[in-house]
Amino acid sequence: MSDDITSHSDFPPWLPLAVANWIDENRTHPEHVRGRDLIDRLASDEKLRTLWNELQKKKRTGFVYAPNKKALETICGTCPDDESERQGIALIWLFKQLLHFSIAPQTAATMASYQSEVEQLKNRARMLREEADDTEKLPPMAGGIDWRGAASGMRAKADVLEQKIRLIGERRLILENDRHNKDGLQTGADVSAMFNALFGKPLYEQSAAIANALTGQRVTFEQIRHVTKTHHCSVTFAPQRR
Repeated sequence: MSDDITSHSDFPPWLPLAVANWIDENRTHPEHVRGRDLIDRLASDEKLRTLWNELQKKKRTGFVYAPNKKALETICGTCPDDESERQGIALIWLFKQLLHFSIAPQTAATMASYQSEVEQLKNRARMLREEADDTEKLPPMAGGIDWRGAASGMRAKADVLEQKIRLIGERRLILENDRHNKDGLQTGADVSAMFNALFGKPLYEQSAAIANALTGQRVTFEQIRHVTKTHHCSVTFAPQRR
């Protein structure tokens, strides 16, 4: 999408109204500002058109894909009597899960805090090593102060700080490679498990569309069906917020 979504008129017609309303109300909320570009992209992603159209289909007795009432109450914390309200709540929850799948657990704030911590540790380690070098050059004093021992202790502390820096680097690498580089098949299988939990159906085709949209990989519903039937898939749902 070339331009930011700024109003309802900019939303594609196939985006559920409940989702569009949620975006309007929340896209400027501090919790979502950093992910605004991602919110806009997901809201207008053509690869998700079929998904939204399918989940809005109705038959005589109600929605074709209606959320399980007990599951809706458990997962979303509410289950209104009106079926359109229930569907809207389910679709908003689904959209938030798509955001979660796209960015969790990495956020700009998390990565920035790691960088700040690394810089502080580097400075402390450098200062300790410089102080150790200066301490070793001090002349012997009465009382037998062990300058070499003191310098050695400072260098040991610097070693500990540098080990922390390495651990933070490993942690950042894990974050950077978690969801963004996750295999499309596994993402599709997780999404399918999510559908099954809320709608009581695995919705393989829709899961494949989401996996392709989120990972940029090309997976088919047959592949996802095979993975979900041969491997245990579990999903950690995003916490319910605004």
